[in-house]
Parts: sequence; structure tokens; C-alpha cells
Amino acid sequence: MDTAANTARFLSGLQLAPNPMADESVISYLLPYNDGTGNIQITDLVGNLVESYHAESAAGEIQLNNPLIAPGIYFCTLRQDSKIMDVKKFIKL
Repeated sequence: MDTAANTARFLSGLQLAPNPMADESVISYLLPYNDGTGNIQITDLVGNLVESYHAESAAGEIQLNNPLIAPGIYFCTLRQDSKIMDVKKFIKL
């Protein structure tokens, strides 16, 4: 078992607030490795890409403000160096 990879995975993550959301939400992220950039993707239930954001720092916040996103269930995925670090489900009212 790769302990370093498991520790890095534990120290990474996403939070979305509020969830469920109306038209605005804040995505807080923490990347496990300081030497790489991350990507945050919003996808619908069938996997269609809705939004994509570039995460340049090890930790930060992104304002999700898109009233054109249809009500429904979505997934927010944090990737770093092509690896999935965390996935959160959220609801758009």
C-alpha cells in the first residue's frame, strides 16, 4: 500500500457551500501536492461537462455563479496531474 498517496489523498478535498444551491455557491479546494496545478470540473448526471475551472494554488475558493445551469444533480470533481482527488455531489435548485 502506498502510504504517501493515501496521505496525500486524505489531505486533499472539495467543499461546496451552500448545497443545495440556488444560483451561487462557493467551491473550496485543497490540492495535496504543491508542485502541480489542479482542475475542477462540474458535470451532470450523464457526465456532460458543464463548467471547468483551473486551480493554480494549493488551496483556494472559486465562485460558482451561473444562473444558466439547469436545476438538477451535478458532480464537482477535483483533479491533479490527471488523478481524481475528490468528488462531491451537489444539487442545483
